[in-house]
Amino acid sequence: MSTFKPLWSRLFLLVVVVSLLAACSWVKRETYLVPEKRNAQEQFAYAANFELRTKALATPKQSQVYPPITQAYEAVIARFPQDPLYTPQAILKVGDLYMEQKKYRTALGYYDQARKKYADQDKVQAYSQLHRAQCYELLGDAARARDVYKQIVDLYSNHADPYVQKIVKQAQELYDRVLKE
Repeated sequence: MSTFKPLWSRLFLLVVVVSLLAACSWVKRETYLVPEKRNAQEQFAYAANFELRTKALATPKQSQVYPPITQAYEAVIARFPQDPLYTPQAILKVGDLYMEQKKYRTALGYYDQARKKYADQDKVQAYSQLHRAQCYELLGDAARARDVYKQIVDLYSNHADPYVQKIVKQAQELYDRVLKE
C-alpha cells in the first residue's frame, strides 16, 4: 500500500505535465518572414508598404494584421539600430501600432525608447511626448497626461520646424481639453 501512493502521485504529475505541454502547443505562435533589405531606408519602405497593403485587405479579425506589420518595423530596428532617421521612425511606428490595438502600456515602452535613444532629435521628442501623453490619458492618468502636454508646449512653442509646431498646437488643444475635464 505504501508504494501505491507514490505511484498515483507520479501518475498525476505526469498527466499534469502532459496536459500543460499539450495546452502550450495549441497556442498559435507565428513568425513572419521579413525580407532583408540593403539599408534602413529600403527596410522601412518595405515595412510601410507592407502595412498599407496588409491593412487594405479585408479581414474578419483586424487584430490579426498587427503581428506581421509590427515584425516588419521591428526588422528595421533590429537590422539598422544605428540609423538616425529610419530606426526612430520605426520605433515610433511600432508604438503607434500598439496604440491602435489599445495596448497603451506597451506603446509607452516604445515611445520612451525613442525619447531616450534620440534625445537630440526634436521631432522624435515632440512626437513621442505627444503620444506618451495620449497613452497616459487613455490609461486614465489625466494629471500625468496634462503635465506632458504642458511640457511639449513649454519646450517647443518657439521651435522653427512646422512639423514640431503642428505637434505643439495639438498638445495645446489636448492640454486645454484635459484642463476642462
